[in-house]
Amino acid sequence: MKFLPYLIFFYSALALANFENLDNALYASIAKKQTLSNSSFKAPDQELINQHPVNIKRIANSTPLIRFYIDILQQENIPVDFAVLPIIESGNNPKARSPKNALGLWQFMPKTAYEYNLSESDFNDDRTDVLKSTYAAVMHLKYLYNTFNDWDLVLAAYNWGPSNVKNALNKGLYNDQGKLNLNRLPLETRNYLIKFHAFNQTIQNKYNDPILNKYPDKEYIIKIEHNSFMSYLKQHQDIANVSQNVLEHMNGFNIYTSPSKKFILVPTSVFKDYFSLNEVSFKNKINIASNKTYKSKQCIDYQTQYNDTFNSIAEKQSINIKDLRDYNPSVRFIRPNIKLNICYG
Repeated sequence: MKFLPYLIFFYSALALANFENLDNALYASIAKKQTLSNSSFKAPDQELINQHPVNIKRIANSTPLIRFYIDILQQENIPVDFAVLPIIESGNNPKARSPKNALGLWQFMPKTAYEYNLSESDFNDDRTDVLKSTYAAVMHLKYLYNTFNDWDLVLAAYNWGPSNVKNALNKGLYNDQGKLNLNRLPLETRNYLIKFHAFNQTIQNKYNDPILNKYPDKEYIIKIEHNSFMSYLKQHQDIANVSQNVLEHMNGFNIYTSPSKKFILVPTSVFKDYFSLNEVSFKNKINIASNKTYKSKQCIDYQTQYNDTFNSIAEKQSINIKDLRDYNPSVRFIRPNIKLNICYG
């Protein structure tokens, strides 16, 4: 699965007081359960990991799904460290599509998706289904671990492909000290592993940061039967006004027009206490600033709106779409409330 530098936030976080009891704080719990800090990859390359920047808000805004992933990972005896993988793969955007047609939170290619019974048709692609794709991804991770018996090789194979990793093992992927020889990995895969460990190290070192320690170790999202959705809303009036956009982002499909889906994901009261029931992204207003320049060009900040695309923004702002992409290299997919550079001149 191809690594791309997505910049996509998840839910709109509400500003609340810190969650003081760290025994019940989610990220303190994750830090205690992390197992890959002494992996074969990390030991000789700690400096590279330390130098890799991680935006802690990207972790915080992904909290509902991170907690959801952890439950499934633990059920299948996979390290909780892998809960950050969809942030790296897709920015936790269930509809993210790469130029090579990888799709979904876990960026399944069509061939791999087929192997794990993720169906694809003109009307449905299970790669965008958060529930189905997550279970498939966990099964794929288990298969890779059974193949390589090393979690860093699992990461490499997830990004580069199992056959490439097998060939590299025959050509000295491990050095004489039993450590991974990074020169035997393509640069993309090397950076992929560094980023994975950097995200987990950030949780390990900053779980007590006010941005993270306010989140309790409770369910933010739960799975229910689709046909019980209206009953669920009646029983939980505090989340009854959850927007269609939030539900679609939570599930990867429009639950109101997908009756064939047996199960769906819904927010809990805990979700409502920490995240907006109406907004999908971290900020919810267009913010224009006219005092910034970029390489001698006059630039403004533009906050994307629902249904925006690169094409529509370029047309609306009367700029070339190539220039728009060039000045926003870290943004591969447009979601609501991403901040873009709009440059003129």
